Amino acid sequence: MAADCIALLDSVRTKLDAAKGVIALDAGRGKPASEEDVANAEKRIGVPLPPGLKALYLGAASLHWSVEDEPALGYDLDDSPLGQLELLPIGQLEVKSGLVRFSNDGYGNGFCLDLDKASKGVIPIAWWDHDSRRHAPEARSFDTFFSAWAKVGFVSERSADGEIEPIIRYLRTGKLPKTKAPPAPAGPKLPASLRSLPGHSGVCAVALFPDGRRAVSGGYDGVVRIFEVESGKVEREARVAGMTFALAVSPDGRRVLSVGDGGACFLEVDTGKVGKIFGAAAMAAAFIGEGVVLGLQDGAIASYSASGKLGWSVKAHPGPVHRIEIDASGRIVSLGNSKAAARLSAHDAKTGDELMRLEGAFLRAGADFALTTDRRRVLIALATGKVATIDLDAPEPPAEVASTEGKPFYRVAMLDEQTLLAAVEGVEVQAWSLGTGKVTRTLKIAKGGIPSALVPRRDGRHVVVGGYAGWLGEWAAR
Repeated sequence: MAADCIALLDSVRTKLDAAKGVIALDAGRGKPASEEDVANAEKRIGVPLPPGLKALYLGAASLHWSVEDEPALGYDLDDSPLGQLELLPIGQLEVKSGLVRFSNDGYGNGFCLDLDKASKGVIPIAWWDHDSRRHAPEARSFDTFFSAWAKVGFVSERSADGEIEPIIRYLRTGKLPKTKAPPAPAGPKLPASLRSLPGHSGVCAVALFPDGRRAVSGGYDGVVRIFEVESGKVEREARVAGMTFALAVSPDGRRVLSVGDGGACFLEVDTGKVGKIFGAAAMAAAFIGEGVVLGLQDGAIASYSASGKLGWSVKAHPGPVHRIEIDASGRIVSLGNSKAAARLSAHDAKTGDELMRLEGAFLRAGADFALTTDRRRVLIALATGKVATIDLDAPEPPAEVASTEGKPFYRVAMLDEQTLLAAVEGVEVQAWSLGTGKVTRTLKIAKGGIPSALVPRRDGRHVVVGGYAGWLGEWAAR
């Protein structure tokens, strides 16, 4: 049966490679696993890996599909069942509550080996939802599951069902989803006010270098790209640990930290060398001292040394950690979200001890925050579609500073002491005057998807803006 899994994988690769602009690859997550890697994983989890899963690890290292030109496919791979199986690196396999999660959908959910339901050496497959903390058996074996994924993936590639549901429905009922063939999606229409920069198949993160001259970007395609902001000239590219959800640049500008669904890794700027993967699936990160701190998809924040060695880890949030910043006092300020609400907290950088927590119905699930220029206060999006300020030294009920009249904020950043940048519903980036509470400038991007990155430059005027649809550019916000 292991050979059947490899044959199915080869079939999937062949079909994807036949589509113009599509690359099927292992996303730079390193070489395929060795027999020693497999043995170590089996020792950690206490049982042999299913033969099909073992064969995939020995032959592929991980699975991740990168799309250079989705219109050539005629559908969005990331939102299709085909794009929903991404094997976690074998070093991250571990037992939690009788489950071994081996895949990741980018939000902390995934398919698992259900050890508690194993019978006569056959381990069934369950789907784990991190919000409900519940799992349900979906397939009697790994081979059954993998066959369903490969079959449903190409039947429902243009289905309105979306992502993982068609696979689960097929496993439960044996019915293939109905398909539709919509026209190929049109790309975003960038306005003249946005100077185009090299993008990705989906931009998730951007960070500036200390010199202010260069920036680094990353996204769905597993590529981290260093470029000059003024010219757009690419200085270096490297493949890292899967999709990149967050980036950070060291204070000396010599290292880039990339974190995502495959864990974290360092990129040496001078040589382009990508270091070993460490940590777990993460969505936020920051350099602090000589080390780094990660915001993980399971709600923990964790401190690591410059070599990637774990210092401490604490469960800080009920859901994935979406943002981490270091304030003026050296505290770790983080924001985590679940489906119901959000939590803002501050932790001691040396010990991980919680110093402050703010939560409640007023915080919007999916919120974002930014530190003011003095890094002593937080500007945070509220459930009411408003932005408020919180003093980190004396946290009290937040004071409103801006309002979108109910439109949710997706990203916020500070351009200068009096100007707030906000990405709002409707594919719009706004510059707000905190003095008047009014919008002073607006950037609209037709069919641009949700803006994913807002990074102000040090000139107090320009901002690097990116979107999940793949566009990236520089905009004069004042």
